[in-house]
Amino acid sequence: MFSCFKCSPKTIFRPFGSIGITTEVNVKLPKKVSRKTISNEFKKYLEKLPILKQTPESSKFTWSKDYIRIKRGSQTVLTLVEEPIAEKIISLVRSHHLDPKATVIEFNPGFGVLTSHLINGLGFRHITCFESDGLLGTQLVENFKVKLIPLGFLTLPRIHHADKLDGNTRVSDILSKLDLGNSKLYIFGATGTNSFINFCIRSIVTQRALFEEDFPWEGMSFYIALGSKPSTIITSAPESLFTLYRPGSILFQLLFLHEVLGTLPRKAFLPWESIDPAYELPDSPAKYRKIRIQHNPVEMHLLHFRPNMDVINKVGRDKLVHLWYFIRHNLHSRKNPLIPQFEQWIPGSGPRLIRQGFTIFTQFGSLTPQQILDLYYQFASWPEYPSSSFLTAVEKFQSKLELAEEDILDSPKPI
Repeated sequence: MFSCFKCSPKTIFRPFGSIGITTEVNVKLPKKVSRKTISNEFKKYLEKLPILKQTPESSKFTWSKDYIRIKRGSQTVLTLVEEPIAEKIISLVRSHHLDPKATVIEFNPGFGVLTSHLINGLGFRHITCFESDGLLGTQLVENFKVKLIPLGFLTLPRIHHADKLDGNTRVSDILSKLDLGNSKLYIFGATGTNSFINFCIRSIVTQRALFEEDFPWEGMSFYIALGSKPSTIITSAPESLFTLYRPGSILFQLLFLHEVLGTLPRKAFLPWESIDPAYELPDSPAKYRKIRIQHNPVEMHLLHFRPNMDVINKVGRDKLVHLWYFIRHNLHSRKNPLIPQFEQWIPGSGPRLIRQGFTIFTQFGSLTPQQILDLYYQFASWPEYPSSSFLTAVEKFQSKLELAEEDILDSPKPI
C-alpha cells in the first residue's frame, strides 16, 4: 500500500504533523520506514477530522486511495480537510467584499470543507465544483446543491494543449457548463505547484481558455492556496537567485495584480508530502541553502491575483505574445547583456540605451519587471521596430505555440 522511503546519510524525510522519523542531523537513518507505522499515523489524523465521519464508507475508501499516503515532491492536486482553516480563508477574503451573485469555481473541493463556507459565509449561489472523484462529487451535489463538473480543473492545461493540436474546443465546452451568475468570476482552490499559474499566464497571453472572447468576464479574481515554494518563485525579485527569478516570475508580476493575503498550515491539505529539510542544514551547498531558506515548506500562501488590465490594454491583446517572447528570450539567461541583444535586433540602437544610463555590462536579470516592461514599450515605439528581426523571431515563436506548456514557459528546476 505504501512505498518504502529510502534515506541516505544527512537526509531526513520529515512529513508534516507527527508523522515520520525524528532524528538529529548527520545521523544515518534506516533505509526503510515501517509501512504500518505510516498508515496508522495517517488513520489517527483522519479519525480526528469531523468531516470524515460524515462521509459514506464507500467514498472514504475511494478517497483514501489517492490521499491517505505521504508523497514525495510538490503535489499539484491538494484538498483542504480542516474546518478552522476554511474559516480563516473566508476571514482573509471577506474584506474584498465579493459579490454573492458572481460565478464561482472551486476546484478539488473534496469533502466540501471550504464549499460550505463559500455558501454560508460569503453567500455565493452560483458555485461550480470541479471534482474528479465521482463519489465525493455526488456528496457535494447532495449536500450543497452545487453544479458539478466531474473533472480535475488542473487538467485543463493538458486539455487546452490537446485542443491546440486538433483544433477542438474541449475547454470552451467545459466552461460553457458553469453555473453562471453575473459577469464576475471568482476561482478558489489549492495546489502545490506552479503549473496552474503557468496555465493562467499562457491563457491570458493567447487569449484562450479562461480568457476567451466567449467568456467576457467583467472581473476575474483568483484565491489560490499555493505552496510556499512556487509562491516564492513567482513573486521573486532580481536580487533572488537565478533559479527563482525566471521569465514566468516576470510575466506573472506584469500580467496579474497580486498579493499574499496570509499563510496557511500545509498539513491542513492532503495528501501530505515528505520533505527534505536539507535546506536548513548548515553544511548544505551555499546556492541550495540560499534557495531553501526563502520558503517554508510547512506553510501555504493564500494568493489573490487578478488580470492587470492596464498592462494588457496598453500592450494590446494581439501583442501580448510579443511581450511574452521579449521576456522569455531575453531572460533565458539572466546574465544576457542588454545592449548587445538590442544591437542584434536594431543595429545602432546601443547609444540610445547608453544615454538612458544603461551600460555594456547591464544584464536583463538585474532589471525589475516594471523596468523590463518600460524597456519593451520603448523598443516597440522605435521607428525601426516594424522592420526589425525581432518580429521575424516572434513569428517563428508563434509557430511553436503548439508545443507543450512546459516547453514555452520556463519551469524552475526542482529545488
